[in-house]
Amino acid sequence: MEAIVPIVCGVSFAVLALIGSVELFKELGFAVRSKAR
Repeated sequence: MEAIVPIVCGVSFAVLALIGSVELFKELGFAVRSKAR
């Protein structure tokens, strides 16, 4: 049972990191588009 905890923590951290990077790319794309205009 103890072995599940680090896996769950790792997966949730990976999901959070993925969401964070997607938001970051959205912000970057928006900045580039507004700068190009």
